[in-house]
Amino acid sequence: MTEKTAAVIITSPVNPTGTIHSEEVLRAIGKICLKNKICIITDDPYSWLCYDGGKAFNLTSVPELKEI
Repeated sequence: MTEKTAAVIITSPVNPTGTIHSEEVLRAIGKICLKNKICIITDDPYSWLCYDGGKAFNLTSVPELKEI
């Protein structure tokens, strides 16, 4: 990221690998974006396709991030 960064795109779970980013990692990214006033664009159409007990965390559930 640089001072010109206006937004980041986050996908989780990730297609085609199915990787699910941890809540801890996503919150850390959210904290950095909030601090730097960087918009977060989330793409999570596969969040309901988690298997083997996996659970996707969505940054839109964090109220303070909705203010960016």
